[in-house]
Amino acid sequence: MLDEAPFDMIDSPLSSCRENRHVYALLIYGKNEQDDLTPDQKKAMASMAERIKKSDQGGT
Repeated sequence: MLDEAPFDMIDSPLSSCRENRHVYALLIYGKNEQDDLTPDQKKAMASMAERIKKSDQGGT
């Protein structure tokens, strides 16, 4: 079993947080790879942002 004591000493903003939190990763494109989001991509991003907001507020 892994000894957790050394990990308690890590000084980070998350080290004092004992709640379960989600980490979300977004794709970022270089300017030479894609200029603007397509309408479908904009809808998907808005939908994802809304779901994240609801989940952070305790909704589903």
